[in-house]
Amino acid sequence: MNRRSPAKDYRIKPGEQLTVKAVLIDPELDIMIRRLTDTSRKEKQEETTPGGRKRTLWRDVSLDPKVVITRADGQRVAEGVMPFG
Repeated sequence: MNRRSPAKDYRIKPGEQLTVKAVLIDPELDIMIRRLTDTSRKEKQEETTPGGRKRTLWRDVSLDPKVVITRADGQRVAEGVMPFG
């Protein structure tokens, strides 16, 4: 079951907060696709363990889409790169 929120005709009121997450939906298979990565490329990431040790990991490169948010009249409100939710 795909969840899409807010509903198509829902109106955001001034002062309300709206959380947006990018996902792809395949309506034929009725599935939601998340976390797209390029498995042919790796990127270096460093993290600190709970014990305080630093370690280096190599992870697949995330394919983050550019998202544009517009009002109903077409005015662009915001844009930027968004990781898949």
